[in-house]
Amino acid sequence: MAALTELRRVLGVVRADDYEAPDAPQPVLADLDRLLDGVREAGVPVEKLVTGRRRELPQGVELSAYRMVQEALSNVLRHAPGASARVELAYVPVGLGLRVVNDAPERPADPSPGAGQGLTGMRERAAVLGGELHAGPDESGGFEVSAFLPAPLLTPEDTAPVEPVPAEPAPPSRRPRRPPRTRPPPPPHSRQEGGPLTGSRPVRVLIADDQMMVREGFSVLLGAMPDIEVVGEAVNGREAVRQVAALDPDVVLMDIRMPELSGIEATREIVAADAAARVLILTTFDLDEYVYQALRAGASGFLLKDASARQLAEGVRVVASGDALLAPVSPAA
Repeated sequence: MAALTELRRVLGVVRADDYEAPDAPQPVLADLDRLLDGVREAGVPVEKLVTGRRRELPQGVELSAYRMVQEALSNVLRHAPGASARVELAYVPVGLGLRVVNDAPERPADPSPGAGQGLTGMRERAAVLGGELHAGPDESGGFEVSAFLPAPLLTPEDTAPVEPVPAEPAPPSRRPRRPPRTRPPPPPHSRQEGGPLTGSRPVRVLIADDQMMVREGFSVLLGAMPDIEVVGEAVNGREAVRQVAALDPDVVLMDIRMPELSGIEATREIVAADAAARVLILTTFDLDEYVYQALRAGASGFLLKDASARQLAEGVRVVASGDALLAPVSPAA
């Protein structure tokens, strides 16, 4: 009991019936460093990785994300003695992804009362915000908690006031309305091997990234575009190669650093197989050495992971049309 009390003191993990400061400010993601310092003091090596452009999120998202990280690290202390942990935050235009993963424990953990309540609470927090949370053991013997919380990035058009529309005067006579004209169906889509798209069917996109939160974020974003269809996802380069052969996408959004087979090697295999799909590299860093290697392997261009929704969709269209995307516009533009 003394050990559990000390754990709660270090992490600040208290239940509702223990709470004595209802007027205290609620924590946000900017407070994570202090939380991680406390976890390190408790003996757990923990590192933090942030990708994408940081931005202020709605209060509910900030608080829920903080609590999820807090609870996940509390579980590492309780259930994974001797393990180290990593906290990952991914800012994408449609929301926030977070991932807390620990490696295999050095020894079995002591029995802990209330096991499982923390995961239930995290799932409830994600569901309230319209997000998702997944938790379970990984292949290395550790444990992973991954979540995606929607928080779309508002554009000036989104925040502009809506001008009232004056009501139209009633027509002087009631004539029967004509049925709407129907347009003929669009022509079938055609594409030459390795050439640009023609026709009007949506651009078929495969998303290859080892982070679930990134895949889901891009899938939501691109799925909202009427001319783009996300046909599949891959968690590593090897699966990306298989999915290209099975699904025949027009564009592959390819992360560079993935397990089993890197995005660079996967790009090389896709190009060598004479697949019609064009590869668009996703990267956190602008023009690093890995990007150059991917371009030499046959990729058609690259985009930063914190690109805006408009830039991402336009990049997919550019590459699908047969052009190269070698100088993406800064996300701040």
